[in-house]
Amino acid sequence: MYLTISRVSTIENVFQLLGLFVIFIIILVATYFTARWVGAYQLGQNKHRNITVIETFKISQTKYLQIVKITNKYVVIGVSKDHVELITELSEEEVLLAEDHMNVPGNFKDILRGIVNKEKGNKNN
Repeated sequence: MYLTISRVSTIENVFQLLGLFVIFIIILVATYFTARWVGAYQLGQNKHRNITVIETFKISQTKYLQIVKITNKYVVIGVSKDHVELITELSEEEVLLAEDHMNVPGNFKDILRGIVNKEKGNKNN
């Protein structure tokens, strides 16, 4: 009698574990698609704005320098906890945009492929 109860209990535990695993996978998938949807929505909202932060440089814990594009002008501002100050205005030629001075692959798949190929090349040498 004790063996029968033990087997049933073990089977129930396995099904409970599988059920929890399925629920966990469903939550992960829902989180992934929600994050993608929110990211696409925010990108669409910010695409046609007149103000764009080009670059941010952290000076200290609460102080930053930012290059900001406002319509067709570039400005450098200092941002602190309670204050924002215009430092200077830059011409378009003075601003180095990321795509101008960095050769970055388009997406994560390309980056990962490059790393894997590089590792394979190192193993062959």
